Amino acid sequence: MAATETGNLHEKLTQPEKVFAVYTDGACQSNGKAEAKAGVGVFVGVDDPRNISLPLEKTPHTNNRAELWAIKLALDLIESEKPARAIVYTDSEYALKSLTVWIINWRKNGWLNAKKKPILNKDIIQPIDAQLFKMRVEDDIVVDFVHVKGHSGHCDGNYHADLLATQGIPKDDDDSIQSAKRQRTE
Repeated sequence: MAATETGNLHEKLTQPEKVFAVYTDGACQSNGKAEAKAGVGVFVGVDDPRNISLPLEKTPHTNNRAELWAIKLALDLIESEKPARAIVYTDSEYALKSLTVWIINWRKNGWLNAKKKPILNKDIIQPIDAQLFKMRVEDDIVVDFVHVKGHSGHCDGNYHADLLATQGIPKDDDDSIQSAKRQRTE
């Protein structure tokens, strides 16, 4: 090993691990109804230009789909940042269990649930699963998911992600989802 390689290795081993933390949330008005409209929020930091506030791109609009899509957008951001380790904070037990617990049997059972019916939100969960695999194997990025209490009233990352998700819900006067812009938190 050359001296510079040894120096770089020593530097890498003695540097504290940098963790990229991101909070995600989904919001839905009229959840479960035909006229439902959902938004997604991804929070990195106050006034951070990487924060995301957008309408849910995929229909139908439900809260669970918005929660999952926010995680997908967070993973895209993590991929572009390329940290060694990232933590995705979510207040959605459904999204968390879908991506860490239930997915194990879904893969084994051909993406069918315990009742042998196609799983809900497969169109979002499968691409997330593939993305996480690629990030782990090819990009050497460790992604952990952490459940946080939602709507606790504290001004924390989840609070800001919730604001972004709520702001992302399309308004009646929006012409299309394409008109949505990334917005900063207040």
